Amino acid sequence: MNRFRVSGPGSFRSGFVCLLAITLSLSLAGCVQESAGVSASTSAPTHMAARPGVSPRGAPVAIMSIEGAPSAVSRSFADKTRSEAASLDVLVTEPREARYVVRGYLSAAPGSEGTVVSYVWDVFDARKARVQRLEDAVAVKGAAGDWSVVDDKALTELAARSAADLAAVLTNMPEAISAARSTPAPAPTASAAPLGSPPPRLETTAALH
Repeated sequence: MNRFRVSGPGSFRSGFVCLLAITLSLSLAGCVQESAGVSASTSAPTHMAARPGVSPRGAPVAIMSIEGAPSAVSRSFADKTRSEAASLDVLVTEPREARYVVRGYLSAAPGSEGTVVSYVWDVFDARKARVQRLEDAVAVKGAAGDWSVVDDKALTELAARSAADLAAVLTNMPEAISAARSTPAPAPTASAAPLGSPPPRLETTAALH
């Protein structure tokens, strides 16, 4: 007896509709997962080289949220990142005044020597489109994957890395590049005469007779 079955037109249409429904369901599930928020990542650190001669100050940024860690850790990390960013000439401002916003995620995972604490920054422009993702991590000795071993020193180091990465990204944004081009170059300063050199000779004009 032949095990293969030939489907009629009605069965074909029904099967096609089911397949289309399954495909759409999977697509929507992917969209929901992508828009749910930033997730922890264990991939290699991602960086962007800073653009020479451009200050990140021309692209003001706002820190919108930091998830994944206890609230005290998140607040400390945000404060340290703001302080480190300001030292790199990053203008951290309110969302209504910012050209870019960042959303972050912190995680503490088991590592070979204890705990690996990592950050993820997603940088969004004014149209809410993500323009860059940044991530890096530091290792902390102690209990594996435990937030209690993430001390002030580890958070300071992580915040310094995150601020440096953020500053580098902002130097590549069009607003910062445009601001750098419109800033006039500083006027050259007169060089001082070396010590021990004779004073300049004054020229005198002969009197007319």
